[in-house]
Amino acid sequence: MSIRATSPMDTAKPRSRKLYVLWAIALTLLLALGLFSWLVVVPMGGLSAALSRGLMPTYAVLSDGTFEKALHPDPAALRREVDTLGGPSTAAHRLRTYLCLPGALTGNMRRVAAIVMLEQCGDAGAPVLVERLSDDSEDLAIRVFASRALGRMAGTRPMNALKGALEDKQPEIRQAAREALEKIKKAQQEKQAKAKQPVETPAKPE
Repeated sequence: MSIRATSPMDTAKPRSRKLYVLWAIALTLLLALGLFSWLVVVPMGGLSAALSRGLMPTYAVLSDGTFEKALHPDPAALRREVDTLGGPSTAAHRLRTYLCLPGALTGNMRRVAAIVMLEQCGDAGAPVLVERLSDDSEDLAIRVFASRALGRMAGTRPMNALKGALEDKQPEIRQAAREALEKIKKAQQEKQAKAKQPVETPAKPE
C-alpha cells in the first residue's frame, strides 16, 4: 500500500482561498463604511453645522459678577438655513433623519434648533413635529418645543396631534398641548373677527 506524500502546494491552495475570502470581506466592509459616510455622516455633518449657525448666544450676569453664556434658536437665521439645505421639503426630510439619531450624537440644543427649523419649513415640517411630539422616547423638552411649534401652525394634523397629547402620561406635555390648542383657537377667532369687519370703500369724489 503506497502513501501519497502531501505536497506544499496542496496546503497552500486552501490557505490562499481563505486569504482571498478575508480580503473580499474587508473590502466589502470598507466600501459599506464609505457609502455610509457619504450618505449619512457627510449630510448630517452639514446639517449639524447649519443648526449650530442658527443658535444665537446670549449672556446673563450672575450674582458674582461673572457672565454665563446660553444658546437660543434664532428663527430668522434658521429660516435662512432652510433655503441653504434645499428648501422646506428637503430640509424637513433631512431633519427627520437627524432627529432619529441619539441625543448623545446630536446635542440637546441642536435638537431644539431642529424643531424650530421644522416650524420654519411650514407644512413640510408639520408631520415630523407630530412624530417628535408623539414619541414617548424623545426628550421631554424636545416634545414640549414640538407642541409649541405645532400651536403656531394651522391644519388638521397639528390639531389632531395636540388633542391626542392631552391624554399623554407626562403632565408637561398635557399642559403644553392645552396652551398650543388655546393659541390655535385664539388665532382662529381673531381671523374670523377680522373677516367679519366691514370693508371700507373710498368715498366717491363729488
